[in-house]
Amino acid sequence: MTAASARASTGIIDPMARPFSSPDGEAQRLLLREGRIKARGLMPECSNYTYLAEVCDSHGAQTLGVYKPAAGQVSLPRPMTARVGGEPVRDTALLDWCAELLRGVLGEPARV
Repeated sequence: MTAASARASTGIIDPMARPFSSPDGEAQRLLLREGRIKARGLMPECSNYTYLAEVCDSHGAQTLGVYKPAAGQVSLPRPMTARVGGEPVRDTALLDWCAELLRGVLGEPARV
């Protein structure tokens, strides 16, 4: 097993897997503030779900960043139709999943 396949099998990212042309200065700050974030994977040897994130904008600018949820935030796995080989939960089923999650965390809503 190669180091890359070992990282892939554990969900640990390889930051060198794809080259990036990162903007500098104000362009990078704007990109990090307003760009779309896609997690590339968990950072190795970091605590509590620290992710390497790919940040892109609609013009093709991209950079890498580190995302760590703030205190009080919760990271959850994406709900799937089956634990192995399932599809992402969508539409009404996703809304039902979210409602059940909120009831579990916050309790039943107060009756008005």
